[in-house]
Amino acid sequence: MSERRTWLERIAHRLFVYEPIGRGGVTYLDRWVIAHFGARRLYLHHFRCDDPEEPHNHPRTFVSLLFWGSYDETVLGPDDALHTKTFTAPHLRRFGPEHAHRITGCRGAWSLVLVGPRRQDWGFRSGDRWVPPEAI
Repeated sequence: MSERRTWLERIAHRLFVYEPIGRGGVTYLDRWVIAHFGARRLYLHHFRCDDPEEPHNHPRTFVSLLFWGSYDETVLGPDDALHTKTFTAPHLRRFGPEHAHRITGCRGAWSLVLVGPRRQDWGFRSGDRWVPPEAI
């Protein structure tokens, strides 16, 4: 991480377990584990930059409270069409593991995320099929 951290990053690093999320040596999401409740987790997310190019799904249902900043989300619809929408704080939303998306246009976005029990593996859309992260 950069020597220049926000006050929120400094506090998060002191209080919580840090898990960088990225690929190819590039961290695009900072994640801190705030709490565990059995199979549920509460995370603090800081979006650094765009997700990789492929839409992905998640292994769990989650509720996200965007409390600072904004980002664009491109969603892969059931017809395989891509739709983009901008989310600006404050914004509360919920979606399941079947929701496939890509986050772009991150503008200082921070969120609290509550995730439920694991229901599937991660998947990335590659052409017309779903593949695991290691296949990308």
